[in-house]
Amino acid sequence: MIEFTQEYMDNSIDKSDLIYEQVVNKAIQNGTITYGWINRVFGLNWYASMHIMQRMEDEGLCSPYDGNLRVVYK
Repeated sequence: MIEFTQEYMDNSIDKSDLIYEQVVNKAIQNGTITYGWINRVFGLNWYASMHIMQRMEDEGLCSPYDGNLRVVYK
C-alpha cells in the first residue's frame, strides 16, 4: 500500500507539472479526460492525475468532475 507522505505528494505534483502541456494537448485531441486515462497514457499515479485535472478545471480547460469524466474545452 502506498503511503501518502508529503514527499510522495510533492514528487507527484512535480511530475505532473513537467508534462502538463503534453496532457492538455492530448486531452484536447481526445475530447474527454479521466484519472484513469491520464494514468494509462502518461504513466502518472492517481495523485498526479488528480492534480492535472484540478489545474485544468481551475484554468477553464475542462468541465467540473461529474462522477465519471470531464469534457475538455477546445
